[in-house]
Amino acid sequence: MNNFFHRDDFSKDEISKKILALIFFGAIFFCFAGEASAATYYLREDGAAINKSGAISCNATSTSMSVAVHNNEAFVPGDVIVICPDGGSITSVIIPPSSGSSIDGYITYDGDADSDGVKVEVQGAIGKYSKVDYLKFQNIHFTTSSKAIYLVEGSSNIWVTECFFDTLGQQGIFSSGINNTAYSQDWLIENSTFTNIGNYSDSAAADINAGGYSRRWTIRNTVHTGNGIAGVDGINFSNINVSGGDGAGHLIENNSFTNYYENGIDLKGTRESSAGEGGTVIRGCTFIGGSGSEGQIHIQFNAKGVLIDRCSFSDTNNNAISLVSHSTGLDAVGYVTVKNSVFDNVRNVIFTDRGLVNEEALGHNVLYNNTMLDSGQSSSGYSIDIGSDNYIVRNNVFYNISQNSFWDLPIRFELSDYYYSAQLDYNIYHKLDESNAKLFNINGVIYDIAQMRTDGGQEINGMNIDPVLQSDGKPEQNSPAIDAGLTIADISDDFLGVSRPQGAAYDIGAFEYVNAEDLTETCSDNIQNQDETGVDCGGVCDICDSRYSISNFISLLANWLQIGNETSDVNFDGIVNTRDLGIMMSNWEER
Repeated sequence: MNNFFHRDDFSKDEISKKILALIFFGAIFFCFAGEASAATYYLREDGAAINKSGAISCNATSTSMSVAVHNNEAFVPGDVIVICPDGGSITSVIIPPSSGSSIDGYITYDGDADSDGVKVEVQGAIGKYSKVDYLKFQNIHFTTSSKAIYLVEGSSNIWVTECFFDTLGQQGIFSSGINNTAYSQDWLIENSTFTNIGNYSDSAAADINAGGYSRRWTIRNTVHTGNGIAGVDGINFSNINVSGGDGAGHLIENNSFTNYYENGIDLKGTRESSAGEGGTVIRGCTFIGGSGSEGQIHIQFNAKGVLIDRCSFSDTNNNAISLVSHSTGLDAVGYVTVKNSVFDNVRNVIFTDRGLVNEEALGHNVLYNNTMLDSGQSSSGYSIDIGSDNYIVRNNVFYNISQNSFWDLPIRFELSDYYYSAQLDYNIYHKLDESNAKLFNINGVIYDIAQMRTDGGQEINGMNIDPVLQSDGKPEQNSPAIDAGLTIADISDDFLGVSRPQGAAYDIGAFEYVNAEDLTETCSDNIQNQDETGVDCGGVCDICDSRYSISNFISLLANWLQIGNETSDVNFDGIVNTRDLGIMMSNWEER
């Protein structure tokens, strides 16, 4: 019988592919038959089609629409507007005329529809001075003298992915809300690069500037390279003078910031809301360079409730983290937690300036399990400069602290009251001059660790000793930091994601010591941890490969046209679609 599924020259894997393909397309037809109105349209700088219906390809001016025609058309959720590379760079402003929806999907602007990796260049901008929602921008190279993407008045559910923002005059991305009933919220910015943006003449210049009434923004896997010009930030949440929960619920994750004169991240007005949204989480970020007077992370005005986790800060005579209150009524900066982070060659690890505000405004900050290498290196630097009360500092390593002057000590308390309200213990201190035991400046009085214990009961379990570290801050096998720390419920892993404790107790510092022979396999927890090179693969787990099975297919169906996860979004472009299906079918393996 010469049946399609009974040919002798078909392998078992090929038959499986055929069956799954039929099931897939049947499921797609059943689930999405009602979305036939969505279409793809083509836009060129020199497009000549009189309406969108004639914009059927990039091949000619007659088969594509101009920016002017586009701006007067209406689009429906699911539509894709391809920005064509033919006809020259786009110089006009593309104005999104309508919104997508949560039910039927985004309206997408794509600058690389043929997937050749070349992003189309937009010299104008994409923007609108009124509210639009559910728009997606992908594979676009922006270069303009002004803003690249601007969507205001509470524009929400905007998705920016795989874009390149290069040499812009003002901002790469700008948005703002109107009031507490019209937030700019639920933005996703990912897998994009920002370089050489902003100039000194524009005080609001930044790669990303989220103005007043912005909340629940996610910014992940982005690369930011500054131009060293004063006044330009990487990410700026500028919610000054806004009370309540404005700016709540942000996630800034796995991003890098290099050569920003002032701030890689500047937080104003970011704080928890009464509705239960958290503050701002900054996780897995890298900060390099900077020579200004503020901080690689600058937290000010109404900012509150910031978590900084697994970040690295290096090579700056600026502050790594700066907390500043400016005047009465703009207080409540504080409740900042810094954990599992590494600081290398910075002026101050954390600097608090109470300005004109009551000292309560900057208090209740926590530092757990951090490693400070060669910090306090300038003529007025400390590892931690404490200008507020109720600090908790535990399980930290202060290594190779210099003693260039009276100022260069691990910790300074601006007032003695701040010292007596603090909780310091289980920290290790080591100075370049091991003969000098002075470690703490208490309102001008210099203490060693023994005086700390007798006057205030601090550092009962602290040590002034060489922690025996590798050059990157990891403990050597004979380090006194191993198993010497306090168990802290909020700390479950280390800088690299290794679970704590690995031994009898927590290690002091950002790194938990791991003997390669003692690695516990965690190859099924859907997390890249231990020494894995991918999610549940590599290292102690099986070799990472590109083979897919029925579990990937089921996940693909469940997440179709959504962001998905590692199992369904196998090309990691931020959406589950036919591209992922093609990769799966081409690399199928029966399991």
